[in-house]
Amino acid sequence: MNSVRQQVCAWLLAACGLASAGAATVPEGADFATDVVGDAWDFSTQSDVYPLLWTHNLASATVANGTVRGVARDTDPHLWLLFPQIPSAIPTANRPTRTIDGNRFQVLTFRMKLPDTVVPGSRQGRLVWHRGGTTIAAFDAAYSESQLISVYPGWNTYRFELDRLPMTRGTPWGGTIHGIRIDPCLGCQIEFEMDWARLSPRADTASGVTLAAGRSRLLISDDVTSANPRPVASLKAGTANRVSTAELPPGTYKSAAVTDGDWALAERGRAWDMSSTSDFAWASTSGFANATVAGGAFSGTTNGPFPFLLMDIPLHTAIDTSQYRHIAIDLTVGSLPPQTSGLVVWWGAQPAALQYASGFQPLTVGRQTIRIDLGTQGNWAGLMRALRIDPINGPNAGSGVNVRIHSVRLTKTAGFIENVAWDADPLIVNAKPNAQVLSPSFGAGTLDYATVEKGAPWNMAGTGVQQPQQGNLQGWRYTNRIDDLALNVPVFQGTSLPAAPGKTEGDPHAFLVFQENAAPIDADRYRWLGFDLYVPFNAADQNELTVGAVMRLAWKDSDLDPGLTTDDILLMPGYATYWFDMANLRYEPASARRWAGLVRYLRIDPFEFPAPRSFYLGPSRLMAQPLGRFVLPVALQLSDAESDSLSVQLLAGATVLANRTGVAPGRLDLVADLAALPLGEHTVVARISDGRNTRDVTLPLPVQKIAGTTPQAASELAAIDRIYNWAQVALGLPPATSSGSAGCALATAHARRYTVGCLMAIDGAVFFTVGAGPLTYAGTVADFLAVAQASGF
Repeated sequence: MNSVRQQVCAWLLAACGLASAGAATVPEGADFATDVVGDAWDFSTQSDVYPLLWTHNLASATVANGTVRGVARDTDPHLWLLFPQIPSAIPTANRPTRTIDGNRFQVLTFRMKLPDTVVPGSRQGRLVWHRGGTTIAAFDAAYSESQLISVYPGWNTYRFELDRLPMTRGTPWGGTIHGIRIDPCLGCQIEFEMDWARLSPRADTASGVTLAAGRSRLLISDDVTSANPRPVASLKAGTANRVSTAELPPGTYKSAAVTDGDWALAERGRAWDMSSTSDFAWASTSGFANATVAGGAFSGTTNGPFPFLLMDIPLHTAIDTSQYRHIAIDLTVGSLPPQTSGLVVWWGAQPAALQYASGFQPLTVGRQTIRIDLGTQGNWAGLMRALRIDPINGPNAGSGVNVRIHSVRLTKTAGFIENVAWDADPLIVNAKPNAQVLSPSFGAGTLDYATVEKGAPWNMAGTGVQQPQQGNLQGWRYTNRIDDLALNVPVFQGTSLPAAPGKTEGDPHAFLVFQENAAPIDADRYRWLGFDLYVPFNAADQNELTVGAVMRLAWKDSDLDPGLTTDDILLMPGYATYWFDMANLRYEPASARRWAGLVRYLRIDPFEFPAPRSFYLGPSRLMAQPLGRFVLPVALQLSDAESDSLSVQLLAGATVLANRTGVAPGRLDLVADLAALPLGEHTVVARISDGRNTRDVTLPLPVQKIAGTTPQAASELAAIDRIYNWAQVALGLPPATSSGSAGCALATAHARRYTVGCLMAIDGAVFFTVGAGPLTYAGTVADFLAVAQASGF
């Protein structure tokens, strides 16, 4: 009976997002990357690392098994979590520009590994944020830098309240932020690793635990197997003694509720328990031979006149002397010099700057605990950022005395010892469900111009680029392999001519459409351009961006049209996919013209390097805008880390277009009902809930609601007929008894009636009926057309 009652109580607590200090399952909290960008900084894919390596001072940045590894190019490596928009550059539609609401998202937490060569206290890192700029001068002046931050060897979890960090340059965190960067180690030419980062609100009401009275911190460890794990974070309780867990990524943790009585445990998240050299600013450890930390103790033999240990106080923190005044040092002294000696504690208001000292504290041979009320020593006031212990101080302090220090405690009350009791049951942060939009999305679920209007896609399998001799190329070919990437993919490889005399940039072209009069592009219908492109870079050259690593798009409607050329588009290292909303491009020079009417020329200028260089253009697509008279077919790939049962809604504003409950993770096909929407363009959102978390995923392409009487384009009807011809053969159907909509369920659909039922298509969706059965959704016109095309129809 008690077991059942405990399960019910645990379920009630989890459902409310609350918990005692014991086991709990809490929802994942708010996080900028997850909620705004739509892609958590979990380094699960290469897209989590902004690909402009030259802006990182990295020779390489690789992603594997949920970890990014950066290899420094020089002594100033850094990693942009969000790169600011470069003035005049056009972002791709599949990597939309985002900005951070700095008034909402204030806490940056990340887990990072630095090599053992980084000695605590010898190196520091830095945080940088950027406020954007519309000109190069404004962009260059928009950097803000925090004061230096303490960094440590090995894996460590770092937490910063950005709006409370002192600044060395620029303006404090807050308002609209365009970019954020981590400098792992200044002056270091090292390799570093990071496996997650989160940017969360200081107080998140959706996720957290409530601590028992008298407890104000929640220690967190990601080591769930150890009975006494090393804490990696200390989360501070806010209103109503509630601790937000929003800064933790989904996963399983050990937790322990503690007080704030011990400064190091509460503020560092780790007591000065001599568990590692990171308990000290180890670079400032002086006057000891054979200094080591092992077995829960510092050990050393004095060999200098002033042996000392500078305790680790992270640079972004300070000791509030009005709260903490009692220090206890547990040490063992092997011998004492013949002349007077004793222990001395020093402190100061600036890092590593010692201004004040306690009096001599007498020592005896053997193990002992020295307790000092620093408040009685004078000058223990204000905020202190340096604390040094001279375990033995005197004329002969450096004469070979063996010293072991077992712990240092700085507490609010004399003799206080924090007993950390780790909960036997784990704290589980339940991951938000997610959805990948399969259709309508970039390259999926919408009709392709080349496939529909020309009868063959631009797949670069021997065809695709038109009139290469007109492309300022000295050579070209079609190939199925990119050797330096060891990648097998059909591509058009072109090599540029050198820049013309007097010019500082080359001008290679790849025409997708050239003097197309038979089937010009209907720009009002075909709007989304996507293509794969690889331009080899010189990884050692940090100036690639400034000497030509930009592409452009160009188009015109006739031979007499001077045409339009876009502003810069930044190239990405490696083989990348680019998508553009052709209706929303910027041009150089600026123009009031927009992508509209009939287009007879369309080209990609892959780079502007002045010296000859190759490029590889892969499969390319020009997709139609999703149009809906009555419906919109939507395909989602649902995922949930805990395999929870999901509910899914499709929404346009507050209007519910589709609703499904009790859905298992996996593929979900929905047909949105557009009847309640007014004519015009609408953004559709998929809202997914697992009962604890709710997540909104915006469909990347908006839908255009059009009048129900709008006829389907002749080329689209022809494409549908190709599908029907394929289906009739593939399904072994008898000849159709009629065409059009007569006798089928959708009066406005393009349909074929058979003795066994109907096939019909409308708004990019294919439906069927069997006998007198219900209307059933089969899939998208685009997907079926690809199958028909592959089968020769």
